[in-house]
Amino acid sequence: MKKILLHIGYPRCGSTSTQNYFNKLKFEDLTYFENKQIFFSDEYIKIKEKIFFLNNKDYDLSKNEIIDFFSRCMSNINIISDETFLYPTNYKLVDFERTLDRFLNIFTHLNCEILILINIRDPKILHISYFNEMYHRIIQHTKYIDTFDSYFKNYHNKIIKRIFDTFNFNEIFKKIIKLNNNFIPNKNIFIIPLENINEKLSQLMIHKLNLNSTKLNSYNLQVLNSSKKIKNSYIRNYDWSCFFLKYDPYHKIVPYKVQKFLKNTRLPNKIFFFKNILSKLDNDKIKFINNLYKNDLIEIEKKFHLNLKNYNYYY
Repeated sequence: MKKILLHIGYPRCGSTSTQNYFNKLKFEDLTYFENKQIFFSDEYIKIKEKIFFLNNKDYDLSKNEIIDFFSRCMSNINIISDETFLYPTNYKLVDFERTLDRFLNIFTHLNCEILILINIRDPKILHISYFNEMYHRIIQHTKYIDTFDSYFKNYHNKIIKRIFDTFNFNEIFKKIIKLNNNFIPNKNIFIIPLENINEKLSQLMIHKLNLNSTKLNSYNLQVLNSSKKIKNSYIRNYDWSCFFLKYDPYHKIVPYKVQKFLKNTRLPNKIFFFKNILSKLDNDKIKFINNLYKNDLIEIEKKFHLNLKNYNYYY
């Protein structure tokens, strides 16, 4: 039976580092579909966009083509990794349950063993990191939410609540189980905290994908900037690309990244129109997030036999 590992995010939780790691793996009979070097790379991009973005009617018309693609291109061990599943600001275009259900149906039809991988981190730091990284995406939808304080004060705003709800790991797990109630924690679904990503990912690859442990140890996973606790960041106050974002349904335009330099020089910041975003957790914000996720973190900790006490949910 062929195996497929679906890595569905989260963003800002070491997912890009995980993808870079997957891209390095050179095993016979292993296909990482995001690898740009594989011969069907361009075809896969088009197939993936259909799964993520087509409405149900158009998707049904393309379903046989999609199944045929995977039946031709799959190896015995396969990996698909995409943070688009759990990017909250994609909500107008990507329905998480609809998209995952499509992938599950495809690979069930192809008689594959399906494994799901989710990266997580302390929700408090996740909100800081996501707000800083996606600042322009957020103000694309809600122009008046342009500070970390306003982000919390407007929790009931449709966009912001969507972000907070998406970062509830336990609720996402429940949605997956709703799609397939045969999935079992640590058997079909795996949650890896960012803090344990090297050890846990290696164990998953060895014990569930049956990759050679000696060879696998030669590949290093280097966690990128997602592991840093960002407090003070500078970003261009007006990003010209924001004008085009509303015409950017597939998010192909990349907004300016949060700038983390020029921190102590006011004049250059003023000249280059950089604005200070004070993304800082005070006691009220810490208490709000901990209370919001406390019960769900306790549940997910028990279900997956994790130790999440460093997330301080018991505040």
